Amino acid sequence: MTKTDAYFFARLVLALTFSVSAWVKINDLDSFHDTITAFKLASDRRARTLAPIVAGTEVLVVVLLVATTQTALLGLGLAAAQLAVYTWILTTARLHGAAVGCNCFGKKMQKLSWYDVARNVLLLATVALGFATYTGALALANYSTGVLVAMAVAAVIVVVNLGSLTEAVIRPISSEEKS
Repeated sequence: MTKTDAYFFARLVLALTFSVSAWVKINDLDSFHDTITAFKLASDRRARTLAPIVAGTEVLVVVLLVATTQTALLGLGLAAAQLAVYTWILTTARLHGAAVGCNCFGKKMQKLSWYDVARNVLLLATVALGFATYTGALALANYSTGVLVAMAVAAVIVVVNLGSLTEAVIRPISSEEKS
């Protein structure tokens, strides 16, 4: 994989991830508002204002990442800033034993876990990959666009569902399941 391929891959993974995140927030702003207040990040009134702003900045990340290779640098920077803030919020809440759900990719019954933090660290590493492989070039070299898109979609599915997938793999089989 060339630097240009890696740059395209990083942009695509981040654009898809932020698209999913923004989509679920926009489609259920009330639930996202509830999450902001549950994390004690803002009062009820301020959370109502903050929820669409956060979703809007996620949309802006996507637009910047996909517009051009040059605007993608701004998108990478904004993604890094948002992910750093999200990671700090999740880590702080986890350390204080918060019993709320992340609601990062829609309302889930699972409470906040270290998997949510790990997911953001992986996404921050993807931002770093994007910055490290920036070439300004648009043409892809060794991999076809289709292969890179498929790889990116698979990566996003794993990232979005990291906690559930990890728990499914490491969860011991109960005696009922053995029968």
